Amino acid sequence: MNTLTVSLVTIMIPGVIMALIYDTYTQHKSWDSFRYVLMSVVFGIVTYLAMQAAVSLFQLIAGIGDTKSINWRLLSVWSIPNEEKIAINPLEILLGGLCAIPLGLIAVYLATKRTFHELLLRKGHFK
Repeated sequence: MNTLTVSLVTIMIPGVIMALIYDTYTQHKSWDSFRYVLMSVVFGIVTYLAMQAAVSLFQLIAGIGDTKSINWRLLSVWSIPNEEKIAINPLEILLGGLCAIPLGLIAVYLATKRTFHELLLRKGHFK
């Protein structure tokens, strides 16, 4: 395997963790490999978006006195399309894996309680 493959697999670890939790604790038809990879990518993006929101919120609260002096920090995964070599921050991957566990459990809760389905029924989108 080349370094690109190893880097991409490493970056997908939080999504794989979240997909494993979701697949294990919800009832649905068994996933084929394509759907599993697709759900891992989607859940990975959700995990990194949640982490980025937490980092940005912390930076905003820490710099609330002078918002112009805030040095906004982005996660390293967002710089992948701009660079030829993928730089992986191991701390981000570790924190992403830890964040994926509660996010996966929240996704399972929302799916099993049919939260979105009932919300859409109340709004009149589906009858």
